Amino acid sequence: MSLKPKLGLIEKFAEGIGLIPKLNFEDGKIEPMNDPGDLSNYPPPEKWDDWVEYEATTWSSKKKRHYTIVPTSCFNCESGCGLLSYVDKETGEVRKFEGNPYHPASRGRICAKGPATINQIKDPDRILHPMRRVGKRGAGKWERVSWDVVLDEIAAKIRKAIKEERNNEILTMSAAPDMKDLWTEYCRHGA
Repeated sequence: MSLKPKLGLIEKFAEGIGLIPKLNFEDGKIEPMNDPGDLSNYPPPEKWDDWVEYEATTWSSKKKRHYTIVPTSCFNCESGCGLLSYVDKETGEVRKFEGNPYHPASRGRICAKGPATINQIKDPDRILHPMRRVGKRGAGKWERVSWDVVLDEIAAKIRKAIKEERNNEILTMSAAPDMKDLWTEYCRHGA
């Protein structure tokens, strides 16, 4: 696994305005954002390809479980805290989430929603694809549609509302204050 991350748009922007220090990953070494303390014990990145822990459900037999640790972000609120997802190498399933100490914002500290993400990805009623209602509201009838179709339809409705000066009918949700302008431009001019 490469330990040399690529900077995203947000990191580049934050560096550019001096909000965060320059992130230098040229040497391929990532330093944790905080020093480990008594209550923190994170796997070092050089072991993320094959991290071994004992299986909690079979504690008496000390069965080892091998994981690939994949950095990701929590999607349960606007903060987008950094998570480490533990992917079971035998089954390919995500087994748990923990805070990512290398994340520049959350620095390994997360609320209870982060680890609870496992409940959402394993929920049998989880909607896995965009769906469009067919029939009357409340009938419970849906059809699967592609992301391209649903995004185009939503953009067209927002664009139409803007052109008809019905801006009070549009609501977007984002933690980033500049997203309003981005959405407005997208809806005005298209993708």
